[in-house]
Amino acid sequence: MRKISNISSICPICGIRGSRVCRGLFYCKRCGREMNADVVGALNIARKCGVKIPLNIKLHSKSIKIKEKLIQTRK
Repeated sequence: MRKISNISSICPICGIRGSRVCRGLFYCKRCGREMNADVVGALNIARKCGVKIPLNIKLHSKSIKIKEKLIQTRK
């Protein structure tokens, strides 16, 4: 089995290195997508196995809750 490192820090849509807004939320500077970091990792593993990731992928409800908490803490 191959070791996969930093798999949840690469945008599964455009392929560039994004950043973590907080522990559970990934943000891509190029395409502006915000997703749960675990979902990003899972999508990247699927992509490495040949699965095509749709461009119109929806946010997971946990990502939305994390985003709402971030907005509240920034105020």
